[in-house]
Amino acid sequence: MDLPIEKDNVVSAWHIFPIRLNNKAKKSRRKVFDFLKKVGIGVQVHYIPIHLFNLYRRKFGYKRGDFPVAEEYYDNALTLPLFPALKSQEQDYVIRKVKEALR
Repeated sequence: MDLPIEKDNVVSAWHIFPIRLNNKAKKSRRKVFDFLKKVGIGVQVHYIPIHLFNLYRRKFGYKRGDFPVAEEYYDNALTLPLFPALKSQEQDYVIRKVKEALR
């Protein structure tokens, strides 16, 4: 699993916390997503590559495969809940369940 980083010259707003499942995870995003939803974690999928929206497909003829790096990121990314009122014990729960989902 790859985690977001904050570079020295940048300050993140941390409005979302995306993780990216890598080849070592050997779990599909769908399986991890479904497990986290089942245990009450508000996981989401962000962001659909713009060329896959119907408007761009119709107007410009884009298709899957045209931007493989964006598609690979999208296919493996999940967004974990992150907000100011998220308590430490809730953060610990999310971490435990993500690890469990990846086992």
